[in-house]
Amino acid sequence: GPLQDGLTAQARALLEETTLAVCTQRERDRQEWLGMPVLWEVTKRDLALRLEEYLETELTKGFKRQRPVKQEISFGVESPVSLRGVDVAGNDVELQLRGRIDRVDEDVSNGQLYVIDYKLGRTPSPEGYNDGSVLQIPRYVTVAEQLLARPVAHGCYRSIRNGTMTAAKIKPDEARALHVMACTMSIPGRVRAGL
Repeated sequence: GPLQDGLTAQARALLEETTLAVCTQRERDRQEWLGMPVLWEVTKRDLALRLEEYLETELTKGFKRQRPVKQEISFGVESPVSLRGVDVAGNDVELQLRGRIDRVDEDVSNGQLYVIDYKLGRTPSPEGYNDGSVLQIPRYVTVAEQLLARPVAHGCYRSIRNGTMTAAKIKPDEARALHVMACTMSIPGRVRAGL
């Protein structure tokens, strides 16, 4: 339905409650090292502030036409997700992937899907697509199309810390996206060659 243009008092309270619950659960689970307790308290406050600022930005800029439809889509964990393609040498290869797509949005005006990957700090530069050093979003777009059985219009990064709405946006049929996928498909051969 229609969203507020910014966080309401009720939404702020729910966000604070949820953030505290998630952090408390992490502390209780002790599955990961959260750092020194004094520093963790500072990090926790900073995280809550950054999330609130990010959501405020999303509500005022990001959600004008887009709505999240899927979040944290795990793939390749319980059953393999395979991509077929051509590596940089022109060889047909298959690559099995495992990972998690942060978010898929749908444009309410035209039904197009968008893959979004959150970054806590800086977002990758689009120039990274040219040399194959930025591989994540094109792979996620391809996997999302396979998992959701629908085309994806583009993928991008969003920075929680910097409030960047769209960074390194790429469409799956762009020449540089096809180059990135060829670089991706070359990884197994490079590993086998000891590179």
